[in-house]
Amino acid sequence: MSTTTAADLLDRADRLTRTLREHTDPVGAAQWEPFDVAFHRVLHEIVGADAAYVPRADPQQLALRSAIRSYPAPLRPPADIPLTPMQAARLLDITRQAVYRRIRTGNLHVARDGDAIAIRARDLDARPDLTPPDPTDPHPMARLGVTLGALADLLHGAHEAGQPVLDQPGEAAATTRHILAIGLVAAGYAVGRGPYADANRPLAVAQYAERVLDTITNPDITITSLDRLRAVAPLSRPATLNDRLEAALHHWEIAATAETYRAVPSTDVLRTLANQSTHVFAVTSELLTAAPDADRIDPDATLSKALVEAAKAARATDVHLAALTTLARPSVGFAAASRDLFTVLGDISQELQTPGKDALDRQRALNDLGAATHTIADLWRRTRDLPDRLARSGLLHTPKAHTRPTMEDLTTKRRMHTRVAPSDDVAPLTETWHLAAAATMHISRQIELRLPAARHVARETGPTLSL
Repeated sequence: MSTTTAADLLDRADRLTRTLREHTDPVGAAQWEPFDVAFHRVLHEIVGADAAYVPRADPQQLALRSAIRSYPAPLRPPADIPLTPMQAARLLDITRQAVYRRIRTGNLHVARDGDAIAIRARDLDARPDLTPPDPTDPHPMARLGVTLGALADLLHGAHEAGQPVLDQPGEAAATTRHILAIGLVAAGYAVGRGPYADANRPLAVAQYAERVLDTITNPDITITSLDRLRAVAPLSRPATLNDRLEAALHHWEIAATAETYRAVPSTDVLRTLANQSTHVFAVTSELLTAAPDADRIDPDATLSKALVEAAKAARATDVHLAALTTLARPSVGFAAASRDLFTVLGDISQELQTPGKDALDRQRALNDLGAATHTIADLWRRTRDLPDRLARSGLLHTPKAHTRPTMEDLTTKRRMHTRVAPSDDVAPLTETWHLAAAATMHISRQIELRLPAARHVARETGPTLSL
């Protein structure tokens, strides 16, 4: 399997933490410091500076804000983010007046917007010699640091893209407690296995983790949003139908995202987005009825009905796009990725209609398609106003044969086969595109509520292991 979710990384960190008890490898500053950086990074990506990532309605917001503020002076700043003078003072373990003094003397560069001052985190980095742990290092601390670093990277990417994660009340607190328990065990291991000369830092982190764990109550909540945060590394030669689906979705999502970021996207890309959305929703609906937990996931068939409505809304846009063009062509890579995804989705539909065959892991395929709907919803959200902007910019054209002759056709010497599309031809497109975007984002939220819950019900039936 080549898909890794944030929840999978958290489970792996659990396993690696439990194995620390079995190892007797010595731990020095060279092993501890990269882990320390990764540990602080993942805490920062969960909570944010001054709990910026924690929902205001979360009852644990104040406790989490205190937790991130009281971390012992970090060895390196968490990321290249803007910081206030107070946040910079806490990272440097100095007073705010000392930070202003550095700014006045020119030793610390800032960006000003009126009275607001922003300091780049990279300008506070006093330990550029610290590098992330080597993934090939067999040392248990290095393996644990790599896992936490990968989790921090996933969370950082989600925040950069505006993807909601740990957005339900209690999720950030539950995840923070989990990470703090891992850090407490790892710090105790470093103190017990390392030289006394290097024990001060892990001891300070262990005392911090123990103290903060007592301030965050244990929320009785399942962390579902980490299942939605995925990292995909498709196999180079996928053999099974599930691997082919995973690879096709991954390549198409990358190509489609790149195409929608072009200055002038092709209308063929928009048509393909509508058609692929229709196809994905249709196959997802088929899988819902054939999944092992169908009665639990969609007992009243409301999700299947919503998928059908979203597919109809996306399909309706194709009629209005057929006679419009931006005179731009999609890339060859996008065309190839779209063809591969269309083929795989067709093979899955055929597989589901063939009784007796068992070449498809239906639950895994449903999870992959469910995750794909979030990317599709992001594409629709990004392009929600694109047809209107293209029309207002005069970039949407239509064949001359589809419009009435104008005076310009009689006076111009240029032989043009298309002309700028009139507003009457574009108005239906902008309306249907908005409706399809709204329907797609609605079905994304519905799948977000249903599919992660079903996966967690299956996990909770097994034995529970503690640190």
